[in-house]
Amino acid sequence: MNEQWQRDSVTESAPFRRHEVELRTLAAREQVPGVRALATELAMREDIDLDSVEDIRLAVDEVCAIMLANSMTDTVLAIRLLITGEHVEISASIALRDDGEPAVGSLSLSILRSLADTLDYWTSGDGDKRSFQLTFARSMRRAASS
Repeated sequence: MNEQWQRDSVTESAPFRRHEVELRTLAAREQVPGVRALATELAMREDIDLDSVEDIRLAVDEVCAIMLANSMTDTVLAIRLLITGEHVEISASIALRDDGEPAVGSLSLSILRSLADTLDYWTSGDGDKRSFQLTFARSMRRAASS
């Protein structure tokens, strides 16, 4: 990644980049198909091959699953999608549900790590204002050579 995200909030503090889209929705399982559909549409517009589109869809599903598992009730899930023919980046942020550390399942991590060039997640804030962020990045050049 050429640009580093600030360590506070991936979606509120970082300026938008060309081709980047942000979606804010209720943190609910019923909203995940809409996020996946948006990512699919963005990938198809970039003429990304179908296998890579499926990888992007799977990455979106896993990012959403991790975020929803750690979200407070009735909170907003914010996701930024940067999908080009050269690079895919998915960044998500959500209000953390308690003072403990976020739970990140080993299966979800394994799936995301197998698809990503870089995967990073962290918490920020304190008390009842804590949030959880995750950034997934993948070079599409890697996907084309596989």
